[in-house]
Amino acid sequence: MLGRKLIVILFLIVCSGSIASAQSKYEIAPFFGGKVGGRILLNSQFFDYDKIKSSEDFGVLFDYSLWDNFQTEFMWNRQPTTISRHDPSNNTFTTVGNTNMDMYHFGILYEFRSPEAKIKPFAAAGLGWTHFGNGDALLHFSNRYSYNLGGGVKYFPARHFGFRLDIRYLATRTIPQQSVQNGFIITTSAHAKQGEANAGLVFRF
Repeated sequence: MLGRKLIVILFLIVCSGSIASAQSKYEIAPFFGGKVGGRILLNSQFFDYDKIKSSEDFGVLFDYSLWDNFQTEFMWNRQPTTISRHDPSNNTFTTVGNTNMDMYHFGILYEFRSPEAKIKPFAAAGLGWTHFGNGDALLHFSNRYSYNLGGGVKYFPARHFGFRLDIRYLATRTIPQQSVQNGFIITTSAHAKQGEANAGLVFRF
């Protein structure tokens, strides 16, 4: 009877350790900050680009630890903004309309210190797509491939709770540009290039 109790206790201890280990693998980080820049080049004889207005952004990051310092990551990032069309003949802008830029990126993240460290600098990168709300009416497209590069720092004053600062460069592929070289029409990719800085909380499980 005592042997069975010891086996049950040992089993519960092992299960508890497994659950604790599993809990430390997940991080959820809601964030808020700002995003700047962004031009959508146009193939038009009257307008040369659409400007993406700098504004606030917000979203959430989901991270899963594969190894001690290496994580996979999913990011959803929303920027409510305004699109304005630039007329190079008189250097004026005409408002086209409002839109939400939603980025959905899958990526990787590497932390530069041990898992037990409270302060963890990191580098991150991801790719996916950007969705322009009402984009078909404003821009004649809604979804485009995009990617991000950046880094930041995490600070954990407690095991399951912390703070996070992110700074990233983001690029969204937009309208292909055409030019004539040596009598041939050359098509090149164009990107809306942006930068962002965000701060948020981290819940670690």
